[in-house]
Amino acid sequence: MFLTALLVTSLASSAAGASQLKPASVEDVVAAAMTCLDATTSKGPEVSRLAAAGWVEALDSAGRPVTRGGHLFRKPNISAEIAAVGPVCSLVAPVASFDDVKATLSGVDDAVHPDRFKKVDRGILFQKGSHNLLFFVGSPSVKAPAAVRIDVTNMESH
Repeated sequence: MFLTALLVTSLASSAAGASQLKPASVEDVVAAAMTCLDATTSKGPEVSRLAAAGWVEALDSAGRPVTRGGHLFRKPNISAEIAAVGPVCSLVAPVASFDDVKATLSGVDDAVHPDRFKKVDRGILFQKGSHNLLFFVGSPSVKAPAAVRIDVTNMESH
């Protein structure tokens, strides 16, 4: 409940972009966030771990990554995208409602069991061992949020 209160106070200042995918399920977002967490090492995200978890890299017609300087992954039947760029594994998933945002936040909290968490300018920061997970909401409005974004880094890589 405390995490929900922190999230509500951070909604107005969030600035993540909206996705054009259909809303993702809470379970899919939490599972994708755990995939990012598992894939992020002291060397940054290991794309082989994302691929092993069933995420498929988006490639252009020449077979090159569509993201300059990084890798964009999608998973069949999952309305989310994972970008591996530099030291960050970034998950973006559209959500249908603020209830889904709260449930996703709670699900991530339950799955990660963070050592500590705190409200930061852009959202809520979970810290677990050497990993940081930054959870924030993109384009919130009175009617519905556009997307949640979870950025995972490993502090040993800095």
